[in-house]
Amino acid sequence: MSAVIDYFWKNKGFVYDPKMGRPFSSYQIIMLIVMSLLFVAIWALGKRVKRKELFVLTLSLTLLILEILRVINFKYVHHKTWMGSLSFHMCSMGVYFAIILGFIRKKWMYDVLAIQALIGAPLALLIPQGILPWFNMYSFMPFQSFLTHTILFLIPFYALKSQLWVVKIKNYYIAFLSIIFSILIGYLTSEINVRYHTGGFDNFFWTRYVDPAFKQIVDWPYPYHFMIITIAILLAGFGIYYGLDKIGIKKQRC
Repeated sequence: MSAVIDYFWKNKGFVYDPKMGRPFSSYQIIMLIVMSLLFVAIWALGKRVKRKELFVLTLSLTLLILEILRVINFKYVHHKTWMGSLSFHMCSMGVYFAIILGFIRKKWMYDVLAIQALIGAPLALLIPQGILPWFNMYSFMPFQSFLTHTILFLIPFYALKSQLWVVKIKNYYIAFLSIIFSILIGYLTSEINVRYHTGGFDNFFWTRYVDPAFKQIVDWPYPYHFMIITIAILLAGFGIYYGLDKIGIKKQRC
């Protein structure tokens, strides 16, 4: 049992392997299959639940528990400060918004987390180099990351299907402002981690410098890489809003 805890929770025996960050490695494919099956299982369970908002709250509480465990792991296993143990990546902001959503139950909160959940979460699952090379394959952190992003991606789809959320193109400005706010928080917290030596990540959403992994895709200088990514995400988010709004209008006519 202690060996399992050492491997799964304490990440003992870890050896850095940059190949683990390559998209569609055998491990990633296995995890994507597992998460897809879990997505279907949660969806099927949610369809049986009569109180849909309560089910969303359950998902939000699950995200909260997973996030607390992640922070505790960084604090006590990896010996970071409390501030350094917190994450302010784009998807992390979406997770925080989803947790808040579960408690306040306001429809506009779905717009707040929409782009982070519908674009950021699947991208993190498909491009996993930010997490996989740094931990044992089947340890807590990769599992937590895959599970968290899967639930985050599921929540807005479940809300749409359950009519808890209706996508309106006129509400896109909420999602737009949410992304801008998330970027500002990412930059500020990165600066805090650097200035106060918290041990936390120093480049949330690549706001301070070009990540070496990004250069392998496109070698754009700072800050153009981050500006272009932001514009691309916002345009993709607008496209999602436009498409879902049109689908909603067609359904109403039918």
